[in-house]
Amino acid sequence: MRQSEGRDINEFVRWALSEASGAVLDARESRVIALRYDSSARAQRTLGEVGLVLGISPQRVRQIQATAHHRFQTCHRERRMAEFVRWAVSPEGGRILKPRESHVIALRYDSSGRAQQTLAAVGRVLGVSRERVRQIEAKAYDKLRKCREQERVIELLQMKVTALSLTPPAKRALRRAGIADLRTLGSMSHEELVMRLPYPLGRRVADEVGRTLEGLGLPLAKGAISDRTPIELLALPQRAYGALKRGRYWSVEELEGVSDAELLARVPQFGVKSLEVVRHSIARLRRDSLPCR
Repeated sequence: MRQSEGRDINEFVRWALSEASGAVLDARESRVIALRYDSSARAQRTLGEVGLVLGISPQRVRQIQATAHHRFQTCHRERRMAEFVRWAVSPEGGRILKPRESHVIALRYDSSGRAQQTLAAVGRVLGVSRERVRQIEAKAYDKLRKCREQERVIELLQMKVTALSLTPPAKRALRRAGIADLRTLGSMSHEELVMRLPYPLGRRVADEVGRTLEGLGLPLAKGAISDRTPIELLALPQRAYGALKRGRYWSVEELEGVSDAELLARVPQFGVKSLEVVRHSIARLRRDSLPCR
């Protein structure tokens, strides 16, 4: 459970305390999570304190909690796979996936996302190897992940600032400055936001907003950029996308403002092939509409 207490503890606790977990967790597992955490996923009791309430050892409490988390991961994985299968065989998926990719998913899984044939069995049907089936399936899933990520960024840009996890003074300062949504924030640099916000709250609120947006993957620009386009809309391969993120390039405009030589020198694990893909994707984005609609 120590790993879950870091990255996904909030989602796990919300699920465990909801009615949706009733069909998955037993009564003792639900009781342990309810005693251990409050509704905001903060630990309100130690393992030892929970053990005293239930009359069991702290080690047993840890085991029960770990079992509950494993059930959550399994349930989440099955739900995600079911969503993937429904998308792959839908008209929307058909516009993005190749016919062979859709065929592989339809052969491999039923409508609930459970595997109904092995990789080897699907390979025999298609006349390809087990490894080739695995590669086709992985590529199809990667396309879904990128599509969902792009949709998430578009939804975030339409989000109102009142929905952000900001302090009331920060929300009031943004409202007085006439900043209503993330699209407006995304068009401003950190310094522009400081200047637009009322004195003396400007820099403090801008820092708070910057931390919040960075947690969402949409950080404030360092320079003055009039209209930023998130690089998620380029639908890049994972290798090139991850390298640009590590190099702290967040928008298409930032990429257009640097030369090829600068990108190759500044971005770690970013080679000529990735550079060609990025430049081609930018040209396509400027020429066409959004890649995933």
